[in-house]
Amino acid sequence: MKFGLSVQNLTSTLRDRMAFREKGGVLITSVLGGSFAEDIGLQRGDVIMAINKQPGTNTVDTVDGIVALLPDLQKALPASVTLAVRSDRSQAVRDSVHDIKFTLLLTVVLVVLVIRTRLSPFWHSRPSRPLLGAIVGALAAAVLIPLSPVGPALGFEPLPPVFWLVLAVLVAAYLALVELVKRRFVTLM
Repeated sequence: MKFGLSVQNLTSTLRDRMAFREKGGVLITSVLGGSFAEDIGLQRGDVIMAINKQPGTNTVDTVDGIVALLPDLQKALPASVTLAVRSDRSQAVRDSVHDIKFTLLLTVVLVVLVIRTRLSPFWHSRPSRPLLGAIVGALAAAVLIPLSPVGPALGFEPLPPVFWLVLAVLVAAYLALVELVKRRFVTLM
């Protein structure tokens, strides 16, 4: 019992007895008390079916499509059978998209600072007050909104400290590369 449950394959006899037409899947025969399986709500008699994304498809769209079909599928099943989503791995994809949006905002703002001047390195030239205010405001909003009470309502959650460290290293490397490209471009002009 790796996750605190025992299963058996759905044989054709079990499928017929349960009026279950789909091939594949397993029947849960027991759930260990206090286990991960119990924590996520699995019970003896549940049937586990896995739906895997096919290459070239969008994970979020696939999950949203399946969730939209669940009410119709439930109506087609006997009253004793209940459909429930026990695991949804698309949430990690959704969270990653939020992280990427933040990272893009940060890097675009910083690149504006680098390419707006011919001076090298770029920090030798100060931006105008309106530009500096816009940059500070955008960065403050990007950092503070996920930490505020409004953040969860907008689908944000605070990022772990290690993310900030990795982000700082990557952004510094990115800015150094942009500065090198800018120097090369300016010398060619």
